[in-house]
Amino acid sequence: MLLTDNRGAPADRMQAMDTEIEALRSPSRQNSKSFLSGWLLPGIAVLALVLRLAPLLRGGVVMDPDSNRYIELAQGLEHGCGFARWLNGSCAPAETVRTPGYPLFLAAMPTLRTAILVQGLAGAAVCLLIGLYVREGWGLAAAVAAELLIALDIPSILIGATVMSDALFQLLVAAGVVLGLWTGWRGLNDRIAVAAILAAATLLGAAILVRPLGIVLPLFAVMPVFLLPRVSWRRLIATGVLAFAIPGLFLFGWMARNDLRTGVWSLSSIGPENLYYFRAAGVVWYRGDKTFESVQEDFGREIGWPMRDFQGAPPSLQPVMVHRALQIIRHDPAASVIMTLRCFVWIAFVPIRGSLDAFLGTNAGAKSFLAASGDVTARIHEMLHSTLLSVLVALQVVLIMLVWGGVIMALTRLSHRSSIEKALVLLPLFDAIVLLGLASGPEAIARYRLPAIPLLAMLAGAGYFGAFKFARVDGLDPGLQTVSIRGEA
Repeated sequence: MLLTDNRGAPADRMQAMDTEIEALRSPSRQNSKSFLSGWLLPGIAVLALVLRLAPLLRGGVVMDPDSNRYIELAQGLEHGCGFARWLNGSCAPAETVRTPGYPLFLAAMPTLRTAILVQGLAGAAVCLLIGLYVREGWGLAAAVAAELLIALDIPSILIGATVMSDALFQLLVAAGVVLGLWTGWRGLNDRIAVAAILAAATLLGAAILVRPLGIVLPLFAVMPVFLLPRVSWRRLIATGVLAFAIPGLFLFGWMARNDLRTGVWSLSSIGPENLYYFRAAGVVWYRGDKTFESVQEDFGREIGWPMRDFQGAPPSLQPVMVHRALQIIRHDPAASVIMTLRCFVWIAFVPIRGSLDAFLGTNAGAKSFLAASGDVTARIHEMLHSTLLSVLVALQVVLIMLVWGGVIMALTRLSHRSSIEKALVLLPLFDAIVLLGLASGPEAIARYRLPAIPLLAMLAGAGYFGAFKFARVDGLDPGLQTVSIRGEA
């Protein structure tokens, strides 16, 4: 018996040593995995920041044809003009074309380069915000995919380095929508959930003052209320009304200002002008044989205001433009629907070609305005004059195809899922579709896709890698509920 024990002891000791070594290795592996998990998402956000600041290496900020108007409005604020442009050393009449959010942002910045730096940080923040939200809901792999699709989005990179309102608007919309969705993901009906909904409504209200496209955002603020579990109708209505009222104050407050200063009740005069010179003109262009610019020039002559100055049309012309535009659209609703759908598909996939060509100096872009979805062959021929531009455009097309492919996969995986899982996919998709739909006119360009990109990338990451493993614990006291809503890659 003693010999047997002695012979077996070394083997037992070896097995014990192997177990100890494996135990020592496991924490190391776990720590390594935890380190990677902890720093991967911030690392992609840093990559997004570097890419968005890279255009500054060319020696100056990137300018758009609309940039000067924002700068003049910021200068007007600095010179005590109120919200009016500073032109030729004096204050211009009260501004109604732009909303005050972005000029206030520029006025708060010491230099334009500082403004671009902050916009780059905003782009990085969007990446990290979406990444963290997707990781908690669908896992790390889905979060990495979503972040990369945002970080590498070339329109977001270029416009983020441009003196334009899009980067700020993108951040406010993404933060407002994600914070609202978080209340549904969290699955609790308590004070924190209500506070989050109201904070999201405030962010969306601020976004309304950055871009007039935000006119629809009060609706977005209300929808997360319906994600709250076990809420009475009375509380549901009260919270919904409050969530609508907060961005509504931003919206109607600025409309009241415009009415007081110009006598026109509107968020921005750009709405009637776009409706007339683009949406109605697009219907006539679709049915006729003239170029789009010729149609716009005809429209300008008919009301006595040239198209080239359309952003400065007097308030008295706005009712005329709305009336004439609606007449044209009602006369041919089929053409209006076809143009809207064509332009929706266009904005959903179009790469940013003209602005990128101007930035790179490749001389391979259009020399005149081309209506959305028109003259595609001519655009491709122009683009092919530059190999660099062609490669970058092709990369954009691949990335946006990946985005929409992931969205489709997310939708196909919703069968037999809980209502909360479906809502957490369908609500951001609805928001993205509405934002794209409002911008779906002949004036549509890739820049108008920016506010929808974070929401679509979120769904794409979930579609490709998300485990779709959500759960909500019901039947508990709202103040004591616990919830496990965790995704696994």
